[in-house]
Order: sequence, then C-alpha cells, then structure tokens
Amino acid sequence: MTAGSRTAPLPVRPARADDPEEVSRIYGICLRTAALGGDATGLVDDPRLLGDVFAGPYLAHAPDLAWVLARDEGGASRPVGYILAAEDTAAFERELDRAWWPRIRARVAGRSVEPGGPDAWLCACARVTAHGDGADHGEQRPRGGVGGAVGDERAAWARCAG
Repeated sequence: MTAGSRTAPLPVRPARADDPEEVSRIYGICLRTAALGGDATGLVDDPRLLGDVFAGPYLAHAPDLAWVLARDEGGASRPVGYILAAEDTAAFERELDRAWWPRIRARVAGRSVEPGGPDAWLCACARVTAHGDGADHGEQRPRGGVGGAVGDERAAWARCAG
C-alpha cells in the first residue's frame, strides 16, 4: 500500500453461529487477541477455553447480536474480527448459568491448572470452583485478563474440579 492509498472497508455481517468452521475462526481470533490485544497462543494450556469463556456464550445464546468483520478470501467471507453482545446481561448470565457453564465445567472437570495462571483465571471465569459444582460459594468472578494481572486472586483456583 502506498502513501495516500486506501484499502476497501471490510463488511460487517451476522456471524454464522451454526457453522462450526466460522465458530472455530472466531475462537481463533479470541486466542490471538486475548493477551491484552496480543496473541495468547502458548500462554494457556487449553486455548479452546478462551473461546468458551469470551465468544462461545454469545454465539450460542445471543446469536442475533453476534457479527463478524469479514474479508473475502477466494470467494468465501472469512471472519477477521467480531462484535458480540447480549441485550439483557442479567438474563443472559442466568441463561449461561443454566445451559452454558455446566457443559464447559464438564469439559474441563478434573484438570489441574497452575495456581494464579491464565488457565486458573479462565476456569474461575467459567465458575469452575474448588467445589466443582459451579454454585456461588461466595467466590467472585475474576477481573483482569489473560497475560495481564489477575485482579481477584480469590477466584484463581489450583484445580478445575469436576
């Protein structure tokens, strides 16, 4: 690109939440931007858990408010960014507690993680508690981020118990 030239803007379109390849691409974008905007590849033991915490819930439970910034690659529209939202956060979180997090907890049950590390932080986000039941035992979901400081040390557990 030369000085003063511009590339065409990329279109925004609804995400195809029912397309496993598109969901995988969105999860990949999540991984490559999770370390404070940088690539978190190699920072977490379970890269899929990033998408399960930050993208999957919206794709599965608020697909009408999921969009992608797409680039044409050989005639196919491929996501290069995403926009995810929930209309009613409280109702959305109740729905996730009922239908999303139990499935994620079952997937990571029994996995050992490094205390205070990114995987412990992600397990805490999914409410995979030391009790293993996902119930609120007075823990709080963590603040902070992968690759950054974990803001709530009480929420980082040494084990994703099942």
